[in-house]
Amino acid sequence: MPLEALSSTTHRHLRHQNPPQPFAFARQKALATLVAAEVTVALRWMPVVFGLNEGRASLLGLMGLSSDENLFINQQGQWRGSYIPAVFRAVPFGIAALSDSGEQTVIIDPDGGYFSEKSGTPLFDEAGQTTEFLRKILDFLKSVQDNQAATDHALQAILKADLLVPWDLVLTMPDGQPRTLSGLYRIDAARFDALDAAAVAALHQSGALTLIYGHLFSLSNVASLEKLAREREPAPVLSNIEFGILQDDYLKF
Repeated sequence: MPLEALSSTTHRHLRHQNPPQPFAFARQKALATLVAAEVTVALRWMPVVFGLNEGRASLLGLMGLSSDENLFINQQGQWRGSYIPAVFRAVPFGIAALSDSGEQTVIIDPDGGYFSEKSGTPLFDEAGQTTEFLRKILDFLKSVQDNQAATDHALQAILKADLLVPWDLVLTMPDGQPRTLSGLYRIDAARFDALDAAAVAALHQSGALTLIYGHLFSLSNVASLEKLAREREPAPVLSNIEFGILQDDYLKF
């Protein structure tokens, strides 16, 4: 079933419920789009890297040793790590542009086991007004969207400074064999160190320094990913994060 625009009429009686495997949808997603506000926390758990497509850069969290695995999700669809990217926490909600007008609207995934008309937390009250729960979701979505604009501005500054270079990341698999992960980009540390004061000041003004230093500081987590792959459970392992979208800190950076 396709995504649907959230409506107080169509979805008046919908209630949100926690699915038994809340992050199963991301089990084969090795990359997550990040925004700048996440970097200082995400860098503690995963490599923060860059993507480049048709001249547009993106900020990404790397979570696997291959393009179709997420080492942070266990066999029960629970999160194994200590930081969940905002793009995953927002599911099953999102923001999309209407094709005919360009106006943005909130969308939901009605067919992922997140909603019921019988049990869970209501999205709307009896009068059709948004509940506190839904208002928190909407505030979170807006916060992510606003920060994405700031992130894009910083990424443009990095591109202008010509600091991104292709990165063929050589990883060691659990069996000891090497594997090269291609298609990623990194900061060229030598070019960055060679910038003059004016260029560094321009990067600072754009907010790009947070992304650059966050990326460089996070690279030690490549070894952490390799270790996580070696320790990947052959038997069920409990997550150290409890899925709870109603928890106050779940909808914060």
